[in-house]
Amino acid sequence: MEYYEELVNKYKRSAYFYALGMVGSVEDAADLSQEAFIRAYRSLKRFKPQYKFKSWFFRILTNLCISHLRRRGKRAEVSTEDEKGATIPLPDDRFNPQLLLERRETMSQLWKALSELGAKHREIILLRDFQELSYQQIAEILEIPIGTVMSRLHQARSRLREKMTGFL
Repeated sequence: MEYYEELVNKYKRSAYFYALGMVGSVEDAADLSQEAFIRAYRSLKRFKPQYKFKSWFFRILTNLCISHLRRRGKRAEVSTEDEKGATIPLPDDRFNPQLLLERRETMSQLWKALSELGAKHREIILLRDFQELSYQQIAEILEIPIGTVMSRLHQARSRLREKMTGFL
């Protein structure tokens, strides 16, 4: 149990932000990431040590997010505000207010552009560029060949770049 608590503490932030990127709701992201940890704990007996915990866990989280999106029946729209209208904190630069404003604006545009991508493209960008997982880990999580990971990532980045060009 103590070891599992360490894993939760290690991955809770990245799990939350991954879920937020997938479903677009602060509240749903918190619920889904918590549910993924619960399901992973209950399934520890089925975990195969030859795989990395992070890959196995993110497969559970990805499945939960996809199921949630199907039930909800619409595409996620990510906001930089929570349900109460409070701004979600973004990276902070205490020395340059202009740079801070530009960063927040860029991050807001990035999340909006991500929300406009299809789920397959959004998840692959979140796993590779935000979670910094290897191609092999992504292939295991998504249960697709590594070649598909690379081509889908290339397509996703191209589409994201096109959408970001529209904002800038």
